[in-house]
Amino acid sequence: YQEDCNCILMSLNYKTQLEYKKQLLNEALFKYAGIRGRIIEPFIENPNVLYYRNQCKLPIREEKGKLFSGLFMPESNQLIKINRCIIHDKQMEDVKKQVMFILNKYKVRGFDRRSKLGIRYIVIRTILNKTQVSLVGGKDSYSQELIDEISNIESVVSVYQNINDDYKSIEILGRNETLLAKEKYLSFNMFGLDINLLPQSFFQLNTKQTERLYDLVNSLVKPCNTIVEA
Repeated sequence: YQEDCNCILMSLNYKTQLEYKKQLLNEALFKYAGIRGRIIEPFIENPNVLYYRNQCKLPIREEKGKLFSGLFMPESNQLIKINRCIIHDKQMEDVKKQVMFILNKYKVRGFDRRSKLGIRYIVIRTILNKTQVSLVGGKDSYSQELIDEISNIESVVSVYQNINDDYKSIEILGRNETLLAKEKYLSFNMFGLDINLLPQSFFQLNTKQTERLYDLVNSLVKPCNTIVEA
């Protein structure tokens, strides 16, 4: 059990992290593109090195009749209980704790390989004070009371059930999902655009850096109707 989760690179100070990432980028450019010696411009530094990540996808296990969330030890199936992650958005972390409390309150079971029932993951995304919650696992029937309690958590704008009962799948989200409560999309305005996200939608994980990234791209490209982020 760990009170706080620290990502591996956080053993280094931030400036050293950037140097290490620059080294990885140089190695990748050479390995995959044969590019050597090209100058990499200075990184645009993250203004917030803590509490910036806007999405979490956490495995859930059941132990002595109680669910817990956590992270896997590197290269293993051993799940370590994590109370909080200090790079997660604080509001998202608070929602996670409340969701876990509600799941245990209603005695939701952990995923069982044989019956293919139970919960495997929670996926939560918080952007600009709006939160989308997805319960991922088997084809369980959640009580209306449980759904209502989760949907009434402050900042929650949508609650989904996502079916992924293939235990061998390395994907977290399955293809089949159902809106349980509230709004279909996590919707917000950024860069003068109305953005609507489903649980499966891709969006950059650092909201502040996303704004800076897109501003930079916008300054470099010629006016056009479509840009593909790939």
